[in-house]
Amino acid sequence: DPNIVKKLVTNLQRLISVFTTSGLQPIILCSPNTRIHFRKILEKFYPSMVVLSHNEIARETNIKSLGMVEL
Repeated sequence: DPNIVKKLVTNLQRLISVFTTSGLQPIILCSPNTRIHFRKILEKFYPSMVVLSHNEIARETNIKSLGMVEL
């Protein structure tokens, strides 16, 4: 649905600006089932955005969430 994509990208833009003004690289973490679909949607707007699933991160990796994209 184009309206959902628009809302998703708008909400993501807000978070990206917070990261970039802080000098941080935003990385999106999502479920393995949605990763590929989420990546395909975002590549049109943010071709260099890193999108990872929980399965792609080693257990010993320390993750700190700095935001959440909501619809």
